[in-house]
Amino acid sequence: SKLGTFAITTVGIINNQKEILDELFKVNGTQLQFSTTSGMVGITEIVSALIATKNSIVEGLRYVQETVKGSMSVLIMTEDGRLICARDKWGRTPIVVGKKEGAHALCFDCHSFANLDYSVEKFVAPGEILKVTADGVEQLLAPNPKMQVCSFLWIYYGYPTSSYEGINVEMMRYKNGEILAKNDVEKGFDLSSVDYVGGVPDSGILHLQKAAGSARPVNSLQCPAF
Repeated sequence: SKLGTFAITTVGIINNQKEILDELFKVNGTQLQFSTTSGMVGITEIVSALIATKNSIVEGLRYVQETVKGSMSVLIMTEDGRLICARDKWGRTPIVVGKKEGAHALCFDCHSFANLDYSVEKFVAPGEILKVTADGVEQLLAPNPKMQVCSFLWIYYGYPTSSYEGINVEMMRYKNGEILAKNDVEKGFDLSSVDYVGGVPDSGILHLQKAAGSARPVNSLQCPAF
């Protein structure tokens, strides 16, 4: 691109793809490729094209945050080895900065740091843009004051040992269980016959088994989201 060569990866969703594509094809449609099996332009390519319409990567990332309706977090590597990360403007998906001697790393799930001897240095804030090198972290764009983080990170698809915004997933799920039980008791449900409540790994799959040393089946309560 006119900004040079850069590698890019994204996580998120664009709800106004058609409007963005219509505008991009007017500006520079020849560089857009129908790169998916469904015959559509891929989300990451849309984001890279938006960035390349501006005069710098930071300006382009800010333009992405302003233009995309939905959620879009971006990680870029430049030709000189810099990492630039931009969390989506509402903070719906996380980006975490890790640190160890002589190195920094970026990830979605901070539990990946433990086996690599990294510690968490910073949870990137909503809309914040950072430049990360081995030597340090520099803020390129200040964050937005409001956050609308995706609650399903804790209650559904987050890995148990991970933490989001400094809150551990497994401890959050235990707390959710306490709240659910308290709510049921307050509504008059009799929980005395419930032997245990456990997480179900796959939505819609329920395994009934007999309790150890008992002829009666275990009462199971399935709620995949908790």
